[in-house]
Amino acid sequence: MILFVPYVFAQELLPTVADVVNEVSPAVVLIKGEKISQTYQPGRVIVKHDYRIGSGFIIDPAGYILTCHHIISDADNIEVELKSGEKYEAKILKIDKKTDISLLKISHRKPLPQVKIGDPTKVREGNPIIIIGNPLPQQVNMPPKAFKHSVACGVIGSTERVSNNNLHLFQLSLPVNFGNSGGPLFNEYGEVIGIVNSKMLTFNGYPLEGVGFALSIEEAKGIFNEFTVYKRKEKLTLSDDLSKDKVKLLILLAIIAVLLTSILFFRISQNRWRQYKFIKKKLYKCVYAGDYQGFSTIIHKILKNSFIKDKNYSLEPLMNDLFLLQTRQPWIVTELSNQLKDLSTRLDGRLDLQREIMKYQVKCKVK
Repeated sequence: MILFVPYVFAQELLPTVADVVNEVSPAVVLIKGEKISQTYQPGRVIVKHDYRIGSGFIIDPAGYILTCHHIISDADNIEVELKSGEKYEAKILKIDKKTDISLLKISHRKPLPQVKIGDPTKVREGNPIIIIGNPLPQQVNMPPKAFKHSVACGVIGSTERVSNNNLHLFQLSLPVNFGNSGGPLFNEYGEVIGIVNSKMLTFNGYPLEGVGFALSIEEAKGIFNEFTVYKRKEKLTLSDDLSKDKVKLLILLAIIAVLLTSILFFRISQNRWRQYKFIKKKLYKCVYAGDYQGFSTIIHKILKNSFIKDKNYSLEPLMNDLFLLQTRQPWIVTELSNQLKDLSTRLDGRLDLQREIMKYQVKCKVK
């Protein structure tokens, strides 16, 4: 008896179209170029708004977008709409008229989803492909959400097509509409291998269906190089701005520190002046009343606290006032000298404080 064992071939598991679309669609955007023109008639001005609708895709989380230039050529305003419905004004960074590609930039607070760039040299005829875009007519006269982010699937019809400018094109066997221009051409792995840019409607009077074209992403090397240079400059500019901001912040902090220090110094000086006036008032009372014991107690406390706790405290103003009082009470200077001598004796071993005390003793003798 002969048994036949079937061979089991291992097949590469590819993501489904639904998986690819779910992953990459947030990076596909709708682009609207608005051209404003005015015509003058007797007594009034007529303003006309012309719109062009197309697609694009995000190549960097910072908001850099690739699209076809013919969508936004001569546009006064460019609007980019994300899949979430958020709308942003875009500015043109770079235009390559030969390849009909433009690099746009929008400002967004959070990082945006971006596409992955594939290898167009590995594309073969018959490979499955996906396009996501906005197949709307050029004039916007349809409901706001009509046909946005439509998905179309097909295969590569040919890899050997060449444009009039000698650019490498992929022929697409799937429906391409006006609003698909500028949108990404995905391979079966969800990688961008081209940019949808045109379709053929007729040939020698014969109508055609499902014949579209996409520029190979390899032809966008020039734009990608410009994008790299621009992003590097943007980082340098951002770092320079941050450095300038740091300098401004340091200057501001220095000014605040000076102000706070001045306020603190003023408050300390004010408190010392109040304390000085209070002590002087008590001393004057002792002098005029002839209270020798009260005078000695105050002087001793002043000298002891000032020299031990605060070396920068000066007795100069107080001593000058006391010297002025000696015309009424001659014993003041003698008593002050005795208090200084007593304090110097008690501070044995504290040479720095003893020197300060001796300085005041000399002034007493001079006086």
